[in-house]
Amino acid sequence: MHKQISIALAACLLTLTPSCKKKAPEVAAEGEGFEMPTVDQSLQLVAVSPSSIPPNAPAKVQLTGSGFAAGAAVQVGTMRIPAVQVLNANVLAISLPPMAVGTYDITVALPNGESSTLRSGLFVRDAGVSVSIDRARCGNVVVYFDTDQAGLSPTARSRLDSVMDCYTNGGHTVRLTGHADERGTTDYNVALGQRRAEAVRDHLMRAGVPASRLPITSYGEEQPAERGYGEQVWAKNRRVELTIP
Repeated sequence: MHKQISIALAACLLTLTPSCKKKAPEVAAEGEGFEMPTVDQSLQLVAVSPSSIPPNAPAKVQLTGSGFAAGAAVQVGTMRIPAVQVLNANVLAISLPPMAVGTYDITVALPNGESSTLRSGLFVRDAGVSVSIDRARCGNVVVYFDTDQAGLSPTARSRLDSVMDCYTNGGHTVRLTGHADERGTTDYNVALGQRRAEAVRDHLMRAGVPASRLPITSYGEEQPAERGYGEQVWAKNRRVELTIP
């Protein structure tokens, strides 16, 4: 028996017949056995660009978010915008008539009844105010938050108080942008970023800064300060940025 196996093996080595070659392992086709993650297509308005415009002059702005579709309607404050251009599912373009100084909520609504509102999304600034400030110290201030929290920590309060004169003196706009780390759903993180920015706004308002100078935008997890994984990265992304344009 052993002699027969040896003879067969020798024949394979001499002839190199296909039946004697080692079969290569099968490789799954690309995408086979892999379930594509679902993409959140719900209506969500997250930002306005520019978020601050001069008063009493027409302006063109773009709204960014997700789930935009044909037939989308836009309301700025109490005014319905007559012409809305859907550039794609993430961008709308609108033309604004001359508007008075103030802060305006913006709402996007779809024919199916869905709607999304960005609170204090647009600020119409007073063109005559002074903006002479120490930009190195005040131009871009960041405060951080604990996991899943929107309340200001003692450290965050101390940081804001150390530059409060930047916001109480003069009449410049202070743009507040709220952010979250990557954990949680898109909708939840946008709402969390909004609450964080509102907490900062409320702290500044108690110090005498009017709400009309504190427009808010929440980006949720979409604009991380640092990309990666783990607590050291997430801690840098749980934040509110205070920017003076």
